[in-house]
Parts: sequence; structure tokens; C-alpha cells
Amino acid sequence: MKISRPTLTHQDNSIFYQAKVESSLGANPLWFSFPEQYRELVSDRADGAMVALLLPAMVLGEDIYIDGPLSERLYYNFSGRAQALLKTLLPQLSRVQIHAEHLEPALKSSDSPEGVATGFSGGVDSFCALADHLPRYKPDVVPSRTLTHLLYNNVGSHGSGGEGLFRDRYRTLEDTAQHFGLPFISINSNIGLFYQGIAFEKSHTLRNTAAALVLQRGISAFLYASAFDYGRIEAKPGRSMGSIDPMLLPLLGTETFEAIAVGSEYTRAEKILRLTKVPETYTTLDVCASSKKAGNCCQCAKCLWALVALEATGSLNKYSSQFNLDRYYQIRDRYLPEILLGEHLFSQELLDFAESQGYEFSAKSRLLAKVPFYLEGREMGRKLRDRLRKK
Repeated sequence: MKISRPTLTHQDNSIFYQAKVESSLGANPLWFSFPEQYRELVSDRADGAMVALLLPAMVLGEDIYIDGPLSERLYYNFSGRAQALLKTLLPQLSRVQIHAEHLEPALKSSDSPEGVATGFSGGVDSFCALADHLPRYKPDVVPSRTLTHLLYNNVGSHGSGGEGLFRDRYRTLEDTAQHFGLPFISINSNIGLFYQGIAFEKSHTLRNTAAALVLQRGISAFLYASAFDYGRIEAKPGRSMGSIDPMLLPLLGTETFEAIAVGSEYTRAEKILRLTKVPETYTTLDVCASSKKAGNCCQCAKCLWALVALEATGSLNKYSSQFNLDRYYQIRDRYLPEILLGEHLFSQELLDFAESQGYEFSAKSRLLAKVPFYLEGREMGRKLRDRLRKK
């Protein structure tokens, strides 16, 4: 895989970071675009392209030949440790050689930027990261970790909704970002073109960090809101990339840009409890996994999990503008048996949290959870649950 020296161009009130990429799949440009008012943050170094394209090159089994200034630290980490770690998650990957023509530190120490950024999607993880790094919610946050910028990326999380959903979701969050008094930078990209066949959940850390790294002229720290608490961190095949965030992110930085996993000190339920003390979440929280439209569908697994957790805290009614609570109450007793049966990744965590909050599952849900075990064979139980969900 050959990656050309990145260039910066202006078009339609945007600044484009672009590198030509040649591989066995053909020749295509990789690009990231930013609103023109943030041009002073954008770097033309090859570091962002390197982070964006390491995993696709390993999928193809192609050595990387990269032009343009590349961080010595990034080159060192990517030549060995980062690839070894990625292979623990995706054993089918191939180790590749990296050939860089211009190795040099990212910036002189006297030119080090001071910006601190995090991605802000309005979800549980991103809101918790924001609350932990703003003095209004955490008065003792140190200056070097106090947020100065919020990012919103189009790097694959919007699924089939694509760029239209990306822009709709960004617009719904603008007022909240303005309330915090922080620049809210929309970052568009075609990075998904190079990740075809690579699930977003197994690559999101690299995609999002690459977008932030392109801003390293003004950003010195990227605080990545990790979805996994430390008890779930492990390098194991088949897991979400979030399960290795605290190990992987330190390998994605340069001499003057740190990538840091934040939020792993909390379970997901503990994060939700924390957010009930953040009033901005009452009218903005968006946890939905649906890729059809902005807002919460109130019937996907992520919505339902959050709704049960919020109900357990006694704060559910505060979120009535964000969730259709009538729909939730209609579905709840058919969803809770799945939690009781441990059919979701975070089932036990929700059960433990509900107990700690004194929340009792309804008698109907507890009865439905027992029914499959009274039937002959699990297949009959599955069919029964399917019928119950459709009612």
C-alpha cells in the first residue's frame, strides 16, 4: 500500500486533508474535511493517514510505503506493538512492514499545542467524558485535561444513514455544545471506503483517533470515551475494539499528541447514574444504535438497556423529551426477561445495578424469563419469546 504525502486544500468553506492511496484494491484518495474556521488546527503530516490505514493494510497483507513527515514515536509503535495488539483482536490480520521516507518528531516542544478534545455524540460514554473534564462538573480537573474542543465524526458510526444522518445528528447537538462554550467541530471523511468488510465495532478507535490526529497542530490530547470498564478490558479474539482501548490508544500518539482512554473507571450503569446529575443530558441524551434517523428509537437493545438503568435510578421521567416512555412501557416486560436470562453483554451489570438501586423487576418479566426452561428444548423457548416480542 502506497500513501502519498498529504495535502491541504480549500473547497466550499471546508479544508480538506487528502492523501492518495494505492493498493491491490485500486487507487483512491483518503480524505478528512473540516470547517474552514478551524484550518489553524489542521496538520499536513502523514500521521493521521498512518493511523487511518494501518488496519486496512494489515487486512490486505500489504506493506506500507508512506511519504510525508511521520512521527518517530508513531512509526516505532506501529512497526511492532500496535500490530501485535491488533492481531490479538483480529487473528486473521497479517503483520506488515512500514517504510517511511521522512521520520521526524511531530513538532518542536516549543510549538506544542494546548488543545484538549473529545468526541461528543450525546451518548452515555461521551457525556460522561465531558462531565469529568469540565470544571463546572469536576472542579478539580487539571488544566492539561480540561476540554477545549468537541469533535463529531463521520467515520462509520452512522451506518446506512451515512452523511445525511451525520449532519442531522450534528445539528441536534449544536445547541448543547454552545451551552458548554466549546467549539464543536464536524469532521467528515471517506475513511469507510478503506474499511469495507471491517465492522465499525472492531475498528472505531483507529477511525476516530485518525480524525483527531489530523488536528494535531492545535490539539495535544484526545480523550477517547471508552465503553468498557477495566474489568472488561482484555485482548481477545472476536471482541469489540473498545475492549483494548486503554492498551491501544497510548500507541496512537505522537511526540506532542496523546490519545487517552477515559471512563474505564466506571461501569456503564455507574456512568448513567453520573449523568442523572448533568441537566444537559435530560434533553440531549442519545444512546440509540439505530442508523435510520437521529434520536432514540426506544426499542433497540441500547435504548432499552439505558431506559431500565434510568428507571432504576428513579430519574426516568427527567428524560421524557428524549425517549417515548409509552413505547418503553409497552416493550419493557418483553425485554426484561432477556436481561434476566443473561442474553446481553451487560446483562449481569444491569442486574447488579438494579439490585443496588432497590429496583425490582416486574412479576410478569420474571415469569416470562422462567417459561423457556419449563419447555422441552431451548428451540421451543426461543419461538415462544419471538411470539411474545411481536405482540
